[in-house]
Amino acid sequence: MRRLTILFSLSFITTLAQVQLDLVALLPLSIQETSGLIRVQNTLITHNDSGGSNALYVIDPNSGFVTRTCHIANASNVDWEDLAADNQYIYIADFGNNSGSRTDLKIYRVSQIDFFNTTNDTIFADTISFSYSDQIDFTAGSNQTNYDAEALMVKGDSLYIFSKRWLDQSCQVYALSKIPGTYTIDPVASIPSEGLITGAVYDTISSSIFLCGYGPPIPFLIEIKNFDSFPIESFNISKTILDVPVGSSVQIEAITMKNDSELFLSSETSVLGDASLMSLDFSRMLNTTERSKDILNPYPNPSSDYLFFENNQGACFSLYDLLGKPIEKTCASGISLKHLPDGLYFLVEEDTKSVYPIIIENN
Repeated sequence: MRRLTILFSLSFITTLAQVQLDLVALLPLSIQETSGLIRVQNTLITHNDSGGSNALYVIDPNSGFVTRTCHIANASNVDWEDLAADNQYIYIADFGNNSGSRTDLKIYRVSQIDFFNTTNDTIFADTISFSYSDQIDFTAGSNQTNYDAEALMVKGDSLYIFSKRWLDQSCQVYALSKIPGTYTIDPVASIPSEGLITGAVYDTISSSIFLCGYGPPIPFLIEIKNFDSFPIESFNISKTILDVPVGSSVQIEAITMKNDSELFLSSETSVLGDASLMSLDFSRMLNTTERSKDILNPYPNPSSDYLFFENNQGACFSLYDLLGKPIEKTCASGISLKHLPDGLYFLVEEDTKSVYPIIIENN
């Protein structure tokens, strides 16, 4: 029997709080796979992810229209996933790794002086190459790795990579030098995100880190308050469920500061909606609460036959697969799993949007 091993954190973050994102604009066809956002020198910049052009796109912050395209001449877009910036440079994260098999992970560093003063919209980049010190297995397997990443942040002398751990739905944080070179990087913190982290930004005004992601399929925002350095205290971490505007994709991929109290977020096109630029006034966010993982108490977990859970309030639940596709819905106190293949699934409480990872082992 093939055994699927999932490692869960000892502490979990969840919330009953929920906020509505405001639609700024639907994005044009040229940036339907927006995957990173930064706002530097009052300029909003994005890019597409894997297979897209080796280009940065300046977009109008009100209409979403592309107003300029700048190519990085000596870079290729293997899987660009995020952007970060300090006072001198723009950092482009080419470290998307859905299969877990990449050995060419890198971050491109481009000068802001070059970017804003080029006469032909073509510039060159330095390269920061790296590998994870704790990765020993590079066997390819789609969405079956803990060594994918989509989120990048810069603070002080370091870049911080927030991993997108498909297997245990948590997040490992790695620190990396901003100086071009080749590095082996170590984890510096773990965040019990209970979902896939897809974007990061550090707000110097509030000293908060904001992380966006999705359950899947429920999009969320994590705020790490009073951040100074890693590791972090769990009581400084809160999570808020996000409601996207009607017609917009829930697959939120990128986040950056809009101003001192608002965020920009972007989502790429999907079967669930259109690529969109959205905003959030984070001063509207409600206080969040932590809960024990055993309040609902789905059992047995792993399961091979039938999943039971305590449902004293008459709530309804939906079961989703790893890609966010709805599989089953019930308002009872259990659900049959006999017909489903082995793997990781998510039980979502419809009213509160609480998410519970479920492992199925039938074979």
